[in-house]
Amino acid sequence: ILFTCIQATPPAQEVPPASVDATNDQEPVSVNRLLDRLEKSGASLKSLHGDLTYRVHDSLLDEAETRIGRVVLQQKPDGDRRFAFVFEEVILPGGRGHKEKQAYIYRDGWLIQLDHAHKQMIKRQLVEDGSTLDPLKIGEGPIPIPIGQPRAEVLARFEAGFAPAPDHPLLKRLKDIHSLRLVPRVGTSMAEDTERIDIHYDRKTLAPIGID
Repeated sequence: ILFTCIQATPPAQEVPPASVDATNDQEPVSVNRLLDRLEKSGASLKSLHGDLTYRVHDSLLDEAETRIGRVVLQQKPDGDRRFAFVFEEVILPGGRGHKEKQAYIYRDGWLIQLDHAHKQMIKRQLVEDGSTLDPLKIGEGPIPIPIGQPRAEVLARFEAGFAPAPDHPLLKRLKDIHSLRLVPRVGTSMAEDTERIDIHYDRKTLAPIGID
């Protein structure tokens, strides 16, 4: 059983102000309205960057490993995306930490893993030539970055609702957020090994700042 948190903070993205439906509502009227706003905001996204904390918790052993670094995502006008996760520090179970630089770079259908300590580079093709698969979509690819996904696609794969305020130490300090809970529908690929996904969005920019 794995428990994973991803946190990018502070949110920073290049989005034309008119592309974000900035309202003064304390909560969206409905989940559908939030999904529509997220789709609209993501379609105009140019870039997103911030600090990144990635934590995997093994519930059976009650152990966790945490990696700390940066995330950068760029999106072209045609919707093509590229990203980089650059980790510079790892904290092992027990709390002992050390510098360890690793990078994961995705572009043009290929994921490149760089291990500086071992001077290794591993290149994997995630998307075959001519394929329309988006590896960053929730429910479709192995690296879900939930930005700009059409509402119909989300609801085809998940039961969607509002998530409670996060209580995990990595995320509970987040304020002024919209929290979305996605539960994989029976029969979909994610239903086999995923109980739920909670995504926390900055209320003003609609950038994803926490994923559980």
